[in-house]
Amino acid sequence: MRPITGASPSASEVAPLGFITGLSSEARLLRGLGVIGVGLEEIHRVAQSGVRGLVSFGYAGGLDPALPAGTLIIPRLVIDERGNRFPADPALTRSLGGASAEILLTMPRIVMAGEEKRQLFQRTRAAAIDMESAEVARLAQAFDLPFAALRVVLDPAHRDLPAFVGEAVDDRGGLKWGWLLGHFLRHPGDFFALIPLGREHRRARRALLRRLRELRRGRLSGIADPA
Repeated sequence: MRPITGASPSASEVAPLGFITGLSSEARLLRGLGVIGVGLEEIHRVAQSGVRGLVSFGYAGGLDPALPAGTLIIPRLVIDERGNRFPADPALTRSLGGASAEILLTMPRIVMAGEEKRQLFQRTRAAAIDMESAEVARLAQAFDLPFAALRVVLDPAHRDLPAFVGEAVDDRGGLKWGWLLGHFLRHPGDFFALIPLGREHRRARRALLRRLRELRRGRLSGIADPA
């Protein structure tokens, strides 16, 4: 993987960063910050667009019980369920605010139950879990690009996600309002299960927006700084 080293170029010479998100709602937060791709199928397009690094961005499920919703996860290492390990680029990690966790786990599905999160934490010691970062890291290696991840805990480790939540979100991360309305008409009690999830989502979104404001204002170190 190509390290980020050398003298700082002028702003006009700096290539943009590439960001990969799982949801279109996450991508909207990034507007104006670089080349953005929604979904793993867009990694190749972003990697081949002249970016200077790939960042896996968005929400994550908490595994460490000490981490509340809204905790930023910038890992030193990403692992997948097969045990493959993908170190994050140190300079790119620093440019996002510095490592805040040792390990981020990637699995190809949403983990709904707090008990499964507890077991995954005991087995891996990962701070959080997402569905994209390991594949972004793998493709970054293939394209010889630096990789890092910027994630935020959405549902903390103790949170059991209601079964209907997975069906209420479409492939691009939008809510299926018609489906939700029909579901609540049939199961009105489920509406109250969304209240804590809504609070946690607002907390996580605010944390991401604060960090992105710092990036836009140049308050964090530039990734062209010497390692």
